[in-house]
Order: sequence, then C-alpha cells, then structure tokens
Amino acid sequence: MDSTMRLKALGLLLTVLLLLSGATHSDALGINCRGSGFCASGSAHALSEINTQVQALNDGNIYPNGQHIACSGNICAFLQNVSGTKTAAQIKGYVRQLLDHGCTKCGSVPTEPGNNVDFGELTVNAVVLQTSKKFTHLYHYDSAFVFLTTMT
Repeated sequence: MDSTMRLKALGLLLTVLLLLSGATHSDALGINCRGSGFCASGSAHALSEINTQVQALNDGNIYPNGQHIACSGNICAFLQNVSGTKTAAQIKGYVRQLLDHGCTKCGSVPTEPGNNVDFGELTVNAVVLQTSKKFTHLYHYDSAFVFLTTMT
C-alpha cells in the first residue's frame, strides 16, 4: 500500500474513532463559520480556493464521512455524521452556502433539513499531519487530538 492510500485509510479510521468517541459538534450548531484554532494559520481565502476545486469535481463523485474532498493548505473540506454518502453535486451546494454565509476559512453546514449539524454536516476545518521517523501521525479535527502510531 503506498503512502497516499495509507494516509487516506488512517484519515477514515480517525474519523470513525472521533465519531465513536463523541468528539463531534454536540451543541447542534447550524450553519456557522467556526473551526479549530488552527484555522487562523490557513489562507485568508481558503474557502474560496476550496470552492474552486470543488466546482471542478465530477457531479457524480461520491464522498463518505471523513474523506478529504478538497484542501487549501491545511484547511480541508470533509463530511461528518452523514448517513451514507453525498455526491459532488451536493457538496458544491454546501460549499456555496458557507460562502454565502460569509465564511472565508472554516465552517460547517448541515447536510439535512433543520439546520442541525448533528444529523450530518460538511465541515471545512484545519487538518494537521506531522510525521516523524517513527511514523507518528498527529491529526487535528475540531478540538480533539488523536495520536496514531504505525510501524512499517
């Protein structure tokens, strides 16, 4: 398995672990421009840059929870708490809603009616990956830190 596939697999595993641990939006926020403290380190126009990438996606592409859909530096768009998958056509609308809401770097938008991210959301947030000689990876989603160590 190449390193890209390994990182994607670890990212999906991390998302599942975070969902099971309750490290998600539990305060039922609706559409918002919130993100972790690491959002400040991203490009001032990260969401616009992500939108450019998302608009170029094939409408039929399918995305599950946790898969990075598009990134601008360390700011990435991904789904959380979604039952099933969403298409790129749907993702395009969610990103547009964040831009229309005034978000420029990070934020979340509900994917289901009711303006409640607990039932599914597209999140744009900082994702940090650091690698050492021991292959220790640190991922950061929201306020939860998870350390994964792999041996090769």
